Amino acid sequence: MSRNLKFQDLLHRQIYEDVKLDRELNKIADIAGGRGGLLGDLDPHSDTMFNPFQLRRLVEELAHLLREQPELEDDVCRLQEMAHVISRRGGYFWIVGD
Repeated sequence: MSRNLKFQDLLHRQIYEDVKLDRELNKIADIAGGRGGLLGDLDPHSDTMFNPFQLRRLVEELAHLLREQPELEDDVCRLQEMAHVISRRGGYFWIVGD
């Protein structure tokens, strides 16, 4: 199953279209699946949108996951960095399910 990660600004316009983090998101979401929280509850078949408040929570969840699984450092850091960028702009992560 594949989720596609898109980025939107405050007015829900697509931004950073050249940034591709689908692989990282899918890998981490599959590992976190069933653990609860924003990542663990992602439905691979439904669309999900994270607002700036939720993105800050996502960064915390990613940090926790990284402490448990340090081999995910590169993937986690890429997602955290983009979550910070989008959150500062008041934007959204839009995750498009299958």
